[in-house]
Amino acid sequence: MCNYMGTILFHDVPAHFSFQRGALSQHHSFPPPSIAKLPPVTPHRPSTNLPPPNPPPPTGTPLRTMSSAEDGVYTVKVKWTKQVFDPVTIDTTEPPELFKSQLWTLTGVPPARQTILGLKGGKLRDDSDWAKAGLKNGMTLMLMGTPDASLPPPPTKAELNNVRDDLDADAMALEPPPPVGPPGLANLGNTCYMNSTVQCLTAVTPLVAALRRFRAPATESDPSGKLSASLRDVVASLQARATQAVNPYVFLSSLRQVDPQFAETGQDGRYVQQDAEECWSTILTRLAAKLLVEPGRPEIGNVVDRMFAIQTKATDTCGEGEDAEVVERNDTVRILKCHISSTVNHLVQGVKEGLEETIEKHSARLDKTAEWKRTTRFDNIPPFLIVQFVRFFWKSAENVKAKILRNVSFPTQLDVFDFCTDELKEKLTVKRNEAMAAAKEAIAKKEQDAGANSSSDAGAASSAAAEDEDIKAEIGNYELSAVLTHRGRAADAGHYVAWVKEDGPSGMWYKFDDDIVTKHTEEEVKKLSGGGDWHMAYICLYRAKNTF
Repeated sequence: MCNYMGTILFHDVPAHFSFQRGALSQHHSFPPPSIAKLPPVTPHRPSTNLPPPNPPPPTGTPLRTMSSAEDGVYTVKVKWTKQVFDPVTIDTTEPPELFKSQLWTLTGVPPARQTILGLKGGKLRDDSDWAKAGLKNGMTLMLMGTPDASLPPPPTKAELNNVRDDLDADAMALEPPPPVGPPGLANLGNTCYMNSTVQCLTAVTPLVAALRRFRAPATESDPSGKLSASLRDVVASLQARATQAVNPYVFLSSLRQVDPQFAETGQDGRYVQQDAEECWSTILTRLAAKLLVEPGRPEIGNVVDRMFAIQTKATDTCGEGEDAEVVERNDTVRILKCHISSTVNHLVQGVKEGLEETIEKHSARLDKTAEWKRTTRFDNIPPFLIVQFVRFFWKSAENVKAKILRNVSFPTQLDVFDFCTDELKEKLTVKRNEAMAAAKEAIAKKEQDAGANSSSDAGAASSAAAEDEDIKAEIGNYELSAVLTHRGRAADAGHYVAWVKEDGPSGMWYKFDDDIVTKHTEEEVKKLSGGGDWHMAYICLYRAKNTF
């Protein structure tokens, strides 16, 4: 990820301004020209002596709760300066790196500064073999190291108004609000892009269930397996609700191992901000390699594509010359693009622009580059739809990376029937007619009952659906489940936040601003449509809803 040469913001794209749009496929993009790399914006942190990302649990409380009777699980004492942490759990099926991250949470001593003594073979290394360490229940280990106190001073009031860095002014309150609902994720230094992505993915219940079933250990020799296992542990900690914030250190290190882009540092040696969409795509790509529908049989398919893959059919038509030239192709994508132009005011309009576009490519009949009209339709739709707003693009005339701030509203109910092929429409029509008839009947009954309370039944149905792993898109209708927003002036700067809908009939939403979690209404979420220097939707996650 590069910091490009300057930044320009647009509330609207002028009618005379145009840029080449990428194809629907997530694998297709137009690379920017060679550019100079500028020093990144220096991030701010709110304290010179910030505690570790996770609030330390009381002494005597194990960081991981596992039965000591399980094979390979030990409880030990850890002595550090004048403190003794007892008990601390060691799971030998996990790498020593995880144990070090637990000690980081307890003491604030980063793994790179830790020296752990008391085991066979000398000090504990990241690649040490637990089997040769001589572990015993109740043994005492010695931790040597100092906490990280090298963080910059707190920001000034003027800096609070500048959102170029990774800390949102909302999160800078002197007294943060008390914890509400599920826990947040600790910001480990410009990691809001990762935190918001993970929180949104927790709304995909079948993916969470697949992670729970994933049993492979996290090993350095299998980066994708390590990432999957560490994400499994993070999600389990989030669902346990045992703490206000979860420390995702092991998952972060796994992400940086599978894609060194996320380990990029600035001139000051600190990790720089990254693009949340690139993080989202990387995570799904790696999970697809490990979360198989049937273990050991990749040819059957993977859970990621079962949940997100859209099968598309594109028809390219060249009208130049006497006879039209037609080329058809099939593709599979996981992320749907919402293009933004001077005429786009709503997500559906932006999606349509991406599905019906004019491109230039070679014509075999004319033996030259010609203008083609491309029309893309869905040949199969998944249980979950990911829609990305294309707000960032390269403007070659000014040699800058620009962001469009245009207000583009998004629906809480999304119907994609009109974007489907005729064959798919025919399959969906029967169920759609049944769902429409049921909706009309429910409205009539409600009117007859004069407002009789039927919310409990609806809530039960919603809760049952939330726990159902076999979610199917049977009518082409979807409901909004999560929104990932961005505030700032560039994809690789600013601040990312996740907004996730609560299961059940309440209709409430949780805002996950790293480790600060607050409750909001659906009306507040609808306002995240852009139009100013505030949180605006960057990625929307929709879940199939087989009712109207």
